Amino acid sequence: MSARIRGLAAWFVVALVALLAWAPAPASAARAPQISYAAIATPSFASLCSGQTTEFSVSVSRTTAVNGQLYSAWVTGGKVIGAVADERIATIDPGDMPQVVASGPGNWATFIVTGQNPGRTTIEFDIFSTGEERRVGGGHPLRPATVTIEVSDCWEAYTSGLGTTFVQADMGDLTEPFFLTGVTPNVAGVDTESQFMFFLPSPQDRLHGSYAFIDTAWAALGPSGRCIAFISGRYDVAFYPSPDNPIEADLLLKGTGTYVCPGFALPIDYSNHTGFQIGMRPRAPGP
Repeated sequence: MSARIRGLAAWFVVALVALLAWAPAPASAARAPQISYAAIATPSFASLCSGQTTEFSVSVSRTTAVNGQLYSAWVTGGKVIGAVADERIATIDPGDMPQVVASGPGNWATFIVTGQNPGRTTIEFDIFSTGEERRVGGGHPLRPATVTIEVSDCWEAYTSGLGTTFVQADMGDLTEPFFLTGVTPNVAGVDTESQFMFFLPSPQDRLHGSYAFIDTAWAALGPSGRCIAFISGRYDVAFYPSPDNPIEADLLLKGTGTYVCPGFALPIDYSNHTGFQIGMRPRAPGP
């Protein structure tokens, strides 16, 4: 081989190496879509009285990741199952049978939870099947939903120092504002609600709070008379036999106000002693 040909060959090799070094890398192949599923429960927290029930709705969402983009959609036709961490506090129905995530408005499965005893626990809702196994295959990540349940003893008013017959008697667990209504029989012929009581518990505990009271049939004039009383102040809760294991309780109300009768008005002063009290007992199980 002549020197000229060897020179051309060497130049060609150098040029080829340089071209390969500067050539752009081949585009990487598109990645396969990544699919995952998640259970979504509503609400995420519920506060119940012992014996009270509430409903949870559980949906399933599919997320598909394609080239860095996420696409989400609701999925129906699959099944979810719920399990309570501590069944002494709450129970779930159905508790051992997966529920179908129905299509149509809502796209969810429904579970009923019943409060049993005071305490806090969690419920985990797991995806039993997605309903898409035949179309997209199985083995995809399945993320459960966890909700928190808090169960408390709840109370109802049943008697009062004013001789009240309660119409609206639910007091909840004494940690949230509540409203009572009642009527005092045989006062000026009144047989409908005439007493309205607003209660605002202390944020520190349920043993104290403030209240406002209106009685549109205040019995200051005897059975034939009718006055209107306005009273506000504070209340204390007394549990019997003890706060740790109560079987009944009283609201002890102190305050000041005014009662207005035809032709005159007089002050009411219960600021230094209990003016009247409301007897309460554990509320019977119900929704």
